[in-house]
Amino acid sequence: MSDQAARQRITHELQDNRVVLFMKGTALEPRCGFSARVGSILRELSVTYRDIDVLSEEAIREEIKTYSDWPTFPQLYVDGRFIGGCDIVSDLYESGELHQLLGLERPKATDRPAVTITERAAAEVRKASGSDLQKLRFDIGPHGEYDLYFDQARPGDVEISDRGIEMLVSRPNASQVNGLTIDFVEDELKSGFRIEKASQASAVSVDAEQ
Repeated sequence: MSDQAARQRITHELQDNRVVLFMKGTALEPRCGFSARVGSILRELSVTYRDIDVLSEEAIREEIKTYSDWPTFPQLYVDGRFIGGCDIVSDLYESGELHQLLGLERPKATDRPAVTITERAAAEVRKASGSDLQKLRFDIGPHGEYDLYFDQARPGDVEISDRGIEMLVSRPNASQVNGLTIDFVEDELKSGFRIEKASQASAVSVDAEQ
């Protein structure tokens, strides 16, 4: 694909789709944390968007850098206007300005989500971490799957504490973790952490690496 053809493709995509995300990977399978973060924000806002995988389209990847005068990915466009990359989009989300750009109601202040961790699960987390200073991140993947791993706090994180276990959750995921319970179960075949909400349950394992 020539540079001119790539630019025409970009122009058509922006004309045909109100919200376009040039990202590494796809909405369902992001291939970098920054792209996953912006995708998570848009998913939290229930925004339909066109995802374009720049890793699989080299000509688009190079041309969009010139088009936006922005060297990195992801790149978010709304109504044909370049909004920014991950940090800018995250800041706009936190301030409520992204909601306004998308024509959504500005969010009201909400309470911290309530997440319950059983004593058994808390003991296993302490054992896995090796330190009370480590914090457990509660993440939700693009397919709605739960994940637990140790991590450091990031800007905009919501911090939750139960039974002495400090947990982190990104603000886009905060409403989705409210009311969940983390338990630890084991039987003759396997053992692991189990996350439950109402009648649903999901078994996950804790990654002890930082």
